[in-house]
Amino acid sequence: MIGYIAGLLTTICWVPQLIRSWRTRSLADVSWPYLCTLATGVALWTTYGIQQLDAAIIATNVATLACVLVLIGLKVSSDRRGVQPIDEPQFHLAIIDSDLKKPEPPAPRPTATPDPEPPEPR
Repeated sequence: MIGYIAGLLTTICWVPQLIRSWRTRSLADVSWPYLCTLATGVALWTTYGIQQLDAAIIATNVATLACVLVLIGLKVSSDRRGVQPIDEPQFHLAIIDSDLKKPEPPAPRPTATPDPEPPEPR
């Protein structure tokens, strides 16, 4: 069971990159040596899983390899079209001073000391 959970996590980590790459149609920031090395490593893990008859290793690495192959396909297409990287929009919170309500100062606390005694006559 641990193998399936580990494999699921390492496989779904590719989903955000796939979505971003699909939307922008650009993989200019992803290098060929990285993709080739990763694809080779995952293919070897799949081969190892087949040799060991380990379904968790086989299933998760086949799924990961599929994701990497999609990225490679997008990279080929992106490189052929000469697509440049697209900056992701930055989300910033803008706070206007007039929108801020400053808290009112707390009311003074009543003192617990008694009234002072009048001075004694002389």
